[in-house]
Amino acid sequence: MIQTIGVIGAGTMGSGIAQVFAQAGFSVLLHDVAQPALDRGRGVIDRSLAKFVEKAKITAADREAALGRLRLTMDLGAMAEADYVVEAAIERVDVKRALFQELDRVTRPEVMLTSNTSSISITTLAAATRRPERVLGMHFMNPVPLMALVEVIRGQATSAESMAVATGLCERLGKTAVEAADYPGFIANRILMPMINENEAGHEPPHGPVDAGGLHRPRRLPRHSRGPARRPRRPEVPAVPAAAAHGGGRTAGPQVRTRLLSVLRAPSRPPGRRNRRRQQKHGFPADGPEVAPQELVQPPVTARDFREPVQAGLVVGP
Repeated sequence: MIQTIGVIGAGTMGSGIAQVFAQAGFSVLLHDVAQPALDRGRGVIDRSLAKFVEKAKITAADREAALGRLRLTMDLGAMAEADYVVEAAIERVDVKRALFQELDRVTRPEVMLTSNTSSISITTLAAATRRPERVLGMHFMNPVPLMALVEVIRGQATSAESMAVATGLCERLGKTAVEAADYPGFIANRILMPMINENEAGHEPPHGPVDAGGLHRPRRLPRHSRGPARRPRRPEVPAVPAAAAHGGGRTAGPQVRTRLLSVLRAPSRPPGRRNRRRQQKHGFPADGPEVAPQELVQPPVTARDFREPVQAGLVVGP
């Protein structure tokens, strides 16, 4: 029975993963190589739980109970106590393989080893262990306490039993598990990376730059407050080349380029007063040129219009 969860890495993802397991009633061992990193991770968890209390999502007693189930350690050997391990270290193959090799040595043979990687092959990580059937990917979305989706990635040797255990854990966390193939980018990033690449092409000659007001305001997706056409914030930028590198440099096909550029340049209906206030609140330009209804040259783009060409443009197969 799984009671103690080991989490490797106390950064943004590791601390979020540790928090949701602690909230779900598991005892959590949070590991990092430096005490300051562990202290920052615990502080992040403490503040996140305090916000939940402030919003009446949990009680103060729940917060204290979750923090009481959290233990910090710099000793990787402490993972001998863990019944299940989630690795959330830096996105480098050599680092993760070394971690999995050491975890394979210190943990019990029946313990499952999982990785929160967003782009590195699970099969490659499993090859560093003597239990490849118990190695899989468990890719949480950021911010972990708020996002419901978890990609559960099956390596070449991952057993059906291991996949079932991971899916069951996701359900206990209140998350939605989606099985993904061990392919660069898995599901979410496989679609996201071409979108970001083509968005950059839309900003640069010969395709751009295009009008800022027309670019940022109309094309917003649910829970996408910055909009898909706005360039990523600086901290997110390093993840893009990393994922692209593990994907073999693949990008979207010409169908995606043509469709995305047409979407970005398409005129939109002028925002109403309520939407204009919301756009200003989220930092979108408030003074871009507005297009009169009679000047519209195509109906508003639907999710299906956007999804189908993206799927058609993705490279399929190894």
